[in-house]
Amino acid sequence: MIEQADNLFGWYNLGVLALILLVLYGLVHLLRLVIERYMKQNRVGYQLKLSSKRFELFYIPMAWLLLILGFVSIDPIWHGIFVGVVGIFAFPYLQNYVSGLFLKANPMLEIGAIVQSEEIRGLINRVASLGLVLGTSTGEQFVWYRDFEKMGFAVIAQQTNQRLQSVYLRSEMSASDILDVMFDHPVLCFGKKTTLRPAKNKGIYLLQFTLEHGAKAEDLMTYLESRGIVTSLTEKFE
Repeated sequence: MIEQADNLFGWYNLGVLALILLVLYGLVHLLRLVIERYMKQNRVGYQLKLSSKRFELFYIPMAWLLLILGFVSIDPIWHGIFVGVVGIFAFPYLQNYVSGLFLKANPMLEIGAIVQSEEIRGLINRVASLGLVLGTSTGEQFVWYRDFEKMGFAVIAQQTNQRLQSVYLRSEMSASDILDVMFDHPVLCFGKKTTLRPAKNKGIYLLQFTLEHGAKAEDLMTYLESRGIVTSLTEKFE
């Protein structure tokens, strides 16, 4: 009777934990939607959107891990054996899922992107839980995340021909201040990642960015020049 009472108490706690995690997920998802809809289109807003998306992405497996640990704690021996057996058979799928988490956290890897590796080139038609559905010259093809990661890939374009571009900047401003200036210009595509890394020489940075459809890199460079930031296509400024 005491053992049955302990088990019932354990199942009750597991149910409460599942309810709490479900409510928290709903709040996290709602917060992400609010940020995406109402946050201003600037560097801070873009970083918040990206962070909220990644948090929601990794929240799901963490919630499942807590539920599994709670399930095992009810009966460590038998429940542990059950989880171990299931884990052995599901390991390839779990490996694919984990690889997919890190790939999907990449803001450039999304529906409409054209990706290429040594073995395959295609347009991402769907981002699934265990792999990507690519539209290739021979038709749709499903690629496991694990295999896709091993191939090595590059995002070369979007459906709108948006491309990741690079330019060198020279300025006495800090990297943070340069990004603030840059995000005030409307030609940047806010849905794509923008990076600014210091080069070898002090005061020189490498900027990688994606422009809105129809915009030109010259427009951004002219704008930066007007703000006292010197631009160059090479690291050697003339």
